Amino acid sequence: QRQMCIRDRYMTVNRPGAASQIGTRHAINNNTLLITSFVQVFVANSDMQEDMRKLIDNELEIVAAVGVMPSVLICNKDLNIKTIDDLKNYPKILNFGTNGPTSSSHLTTEVLFRTINKKHNYVFYPSGQAKISNDLIGGHLDCAFGLLSGMSAALQSPKVHAVISSHKVDTNTPSWEEVLKTKFPFNNVMGLTVSRNMSAADKNKIKSDLAAALAKPEAKTKIENAGFLFYPRLSSSEIANEIKHIGEIKKYFAN
Repeated sequence: QRQMCIRDRYMTVNRPGAASQIGTRHAINNNTLLITSFVQVFVANSDMQEDMRKLIDNELEIVAAVGVMPSVLICNKDLNIKTIDDLKNYPKILNFGTNGPTSSSHLTTEVLFRTINKKHNYVFYPSGQAKISNDLIGGHLDCAFGLLSGMSAALQSPKVHAVISSHKVDTNTPSWEEVLKTKFPFNNVMGLTVSRNMSAADKNKIKSDLAAALAKPEAKTKIENAGFLFYPRLSSSEIANEIKHIGEIKKYFAN
């Protein structure tokens, strides 16, 4: 779904691992289009990994945004945690699964802990959200505030309960804004990032191809079916706003 309608011109090279650090380094060192979370790369990896900071800040450039990746808080049903108030008042320390200390799921979980003013345990799963989902269903993990796109399998199980989502995703799960009367502190935007050394002609070609793909009727459906919110941003002013938002996210976590 990430290639959408431009697959005839671009080849996918999957470089998973280390919370996008492997893919990021690949983009920095080559004329490669990196499709990933801006929060993951420019906030988590840049601020938490000293050796990555200079490379990311000086060598990478955002060229377009495609979608927002909403997160959903899921808990094992046996805990009987149905609302944020239930979580706030839960008498025991719980185990929360995330993809790692530099992952976007770690940041969303940290937002949750700050909001309820209570710390729980982090359990890191470098192997990804599939293992988190399995452990939630199996009762080996209490909760996880992970990406909807990666938690969809767990949500099909009667053994877990969706408590809240960062953004409105369906009629059954209350959103952060509906429950807490304030917007979630950041949009976890998925978009396209390239090396600053890439030629202007190549950058313009990428944006042109993407704009044409996103204009097709099926683009929105494909992106939403993948668990994202359709969020096309291609103009210079829109990209400038996304860069500004990244700065605001950094300030939030610096406090």
